[in-house]
Amino acid sequence: MRRADVTVPAQVARWLDARHGPWHVVAAASWPRAGSQVWRLQVRGSGAYLKVSPNEESFHRERSALTEMLPRTSVPTQTLLDADSALRVLLTAALDGDVVRTLDPPPPAHTEQTIHAQAGAALRAVHGLVRCDDQDAAERVRAERASFLVSRAQDDLAVCRALLSPDEVGAVALAERSFLDASRDGELGYVHGDFQPRNWLWDAAAGRTALIDFEEATAGFVVEDLGWLFATTWPSRRDLAGAFLGGYGRPLTASEQVCLAAGTVLGSLGHVADGERLGVAKKVADGLGGLRAGSAALARMLAAAASDVT
Repeated sequence: MRRADVTVPAQVARWLDARHGPWHVVAAASWPRAGSQVWRLQVRGSGAYLKVSPNEESFHRERSALTEMLPRTSVPTQTLLDADSALRVLLTAALDGDVVRTLDPPPPAHTEQTIHAQAGAALRAVHGLVRCDDQDAAERVRAERASFLVSRAQDDLAVCRALLSPDEVGAVALAERSFLDASRDGELGYVHGDFQPRNWLWDAAAGRTALIDFEEATAGFVVEDLGWLFATTWPSRRDLAGAFLGGYGRPLTASEQVCLAAGTVLGSLGHVADGERLGVAKKVADGLGGLRAGSAALARMLAAAASDVT
């Protein structure tokens, strides 16, 4: 669902008038959450998207992704037409395709597999944009990133602890310990940060999957980008898991699987906390579902590992 607000802020409208007129709004394209401000436009007769980033950090991350990082790959994505740091405005050329998460009707299974395989290949190329070949430096980055993610989870838990059962609070603590342990040799890369089918576009005519929305892109653990798929899609669609990892080009190691399950718990906790902060019940419910799926998978992995040792 998209929000119905089609009003572009006055100062942004003046910026468009000065730099890109004539233009007009075709439709609102914001997600139904606080801070999402996106519009589909016609600018001098061509399709475009206007985005006001929710904060300065998001603006600079996305502009860097679109101007410095992604042009080094062949990944289909947005083309930046213009930007203004004072207004936190990004203007990108319209990209052919429909949001994969909301395709209606859903495509046939073989098309879904193609989409997921292409998304996997694209993500592998994105991840490869950041490499850390110095072992000591890599260890420092891993330690800092893991500490940040666990600290963020503790802040999230303080927000939404009352929504969790005692067992779920215990599962969060186990996930924190497991993530810190399993991430010590995790592969680092340029992480999308919100990698899920709502940020994939499928162009059926071209048979192409594109990636969008890089406002959370940063250096991190590559498994961070797999949490949504791991929690919501792969348990019931092993064909899509196989297609995705086939496109990605390698299976996950045993430690990465533990890291992924634990990271899914921590990331899902963030969704619960965000839903609580924003008063969005569906976000809370989705987060709780992901937390429970990640917790169950982590418990199975740790039990299997313990059995192998004994």
